[in-house]
Amino acid sequence: MSDSTLSAELQTNMAGHVWAKQEILSLTNELSEEQFNWRPEDGAWSVAECIDHLLSVGEAMTPLMNSSIADAREKGITGDGPFSYGFLGNKFIQAAGEQKNPGKGKVKSPKLYVPESDHEKDSLVARFTQLQDDLIACNRDARGINLKRVKITSPAIRIFRISLGQWLIMLPNHQKRHFQQARRVLEKMPNLS
Repeated sequence: MSDSTLSAELQTNMAGHVWAKQEILSLTNELSEEQFNWRPEDGAWSVAECIDHLLSVGEAMTPLMNSSIADAREKGITGDGPFSYGFLGNKFIQAAGEQKNPGKGKVKSPKLYVPESDHEKDSLVARFTQLQDDLIACNRDARGINLKRVKITSPAIRIFRISLGQWLIMLPNHQKRHFQQARRVLEKMPNLS
């Protein structure tokens, strides 16, 4: 089956991951290791930490989504959509997604997703690119699944449970948020060696 048989929702999600693969290269291509790991101030994240955070979230969610898709397919939980999602999950997507006023309304990351510091650029970029391929495949695999009925609990906040469709929407939007943050780091960056 071609991607043209995917719902508009899944196609939009996939386009977000294709964009992220291009954006990571655009963002990091000219950066030295020092620049990649440079923090604008204490407590602020470097470009590397923004990417590591996205990897922590995506790598935690991908296996959960893949197993939920497989379980749904096995149980016959199917549907073509379009789907309308609940208020709480939609608010979560909005809070975690691209900011209208970048730098305003910081959200503290759950401990599971707090990034490590000092990363090797090529390794992190390769992992991020692979994650995007995995997320694109996950969206393809979700074709025909009832994205509203399948629920997934957050690995970071165990009482928080939203639909598979909302997780699939949140991830590319969350990446845009942290690419905005990384771009702000570049704007503040002095000319490092």
